[in-house]
Amino acid sequence: MTRTLSAPSWDKPEPNLVSMPTEILKEIIQYTIPHVFTINATYCNNTWEQYGPFKWSPSFLPGLLLVSKRIGRVARKILFERVKFCIWVHLTWFNCLLDASHAKVPADVGIKVREHFETVFARNG
Repeated sequence: MTRTLSAPSWDKPEPNLVSMPTEILKEIIQYTIPHVFTINATYCNNTWEQYGPFKWSPSFLPGLLLVSKRIGRVARKILFERVKFCIWVHLTWFNCLLDASHAKVPADVGIKVREHFETVFARNG
């Protein structure tokens, strides 16, 4: 009597983003992130303290950093390459916003914003 041998059955996992090779994951994320996106920062004109949270445009982008450590690592590099910072000034006496290019914003305000996000984008997870 002959018996045939067969391999044991196993559940083949479905492919997902986290299990993809880094090169493919990077390509997918690059299609997700616009070639240029903005992070808006608003500051009070009299104290030069931040007025409200940073606003990302498009707003879903910071969520990419939270999906998983691996996706966040890949996304950070792409975000850093494509970010544009916009500084806005909240004029307290008029209660309105003014583009920083029309107001005298201390140089260190823009430097602080850039340094903050350089730190955020340099994190490893």
